[in-house]
Amino acid sequence: MKAKLLTGGRNISSLYSSDLQWAFVKKVGEDYELIHDFYSCKDYTHEMIANAVHKEKVTTNHGVAIFDLDIDKVQLALLFKNIINKPDTFKEVLYSAKNFFSSLEVKAKLPKTLIKEVSCESKDNRAFIITMKKHHIESPVLLHSLLALLRTVILTDKIVTTDNILEILESKKVKDWQVLVYLIKNNILDTLLQKHKEFFTDIDLKEIYPLQNNIQAHTNYHSGFGPVALQSKYLCSKVYSEKLYPLIDNLKKEK
Repeated sequence: MKAKLLTGGRNISSLYSSDLQWAFVKKVGEDYELIHDFYSCKDYTHEMIANAVHKEKVTTNHGVAIFDLDIDKVQLALLFKNIINKPDTFKEVLYSAKNFFSSLEVKAKLPKTLIKEVSCESKDNRAFIITMKKHHIESPVLLHSLLALLRTVILTDKIVTTDNILEILESKKVKDWQVLVYLIKNNILDTLLQKHKEFFTDIDLKEIYPLQNNIQAHTNYHSGFGPVALQSKYLCSKVYSEKLYPLIDNLKKEK
């Protein structure tokens, strides 16, 4: 029997977005229960993680209580609204995006991200559970990039592979296609994963997710953690930027 997504009384049918939405979940028996309401903006992920890491409110909590974070098994529910056409193709497209990302994880000898569909109470919605390991928490650009990839590829409606992903992203030009092309064309995703153990073994997560008064000048917490912040050198964590900026500078020199 398919596991269920337990909403805890939250009304997911009232949500307005037709794009990918996400929420952290906890395991309840064979099922998964929402810890909070669904969100569309990827930038809220690190804010909730920061509060969990510090076990206090270090940034806005959007009404989400501080929860226990198991960095060895981080699970998100992904909700896709109004999915009524070509259900089989939809799943193939989504899984192809996840498989592209996981191929890079396997190449880097990191645990691969897992995905499975769960039963959703709304017939026009599809829900999936993404299970990730700690590299997504230690390096938040990876988590943001994964969500960007899943949402963007779904909107292309094309099955992606290592060979065709750039062509599809550049031909469709939807959502986060530009930053994804930047990450893939410059081998940044691949390099971040390849270098992850070297850079982040035994890293202090409180340095990756600093307190508000310790962020870098001219940055802000909401926009300072994802691939766009990396590309524009807007990462708000000094420690995180010191790891990644030389890396992308060297990649530019090698081109």
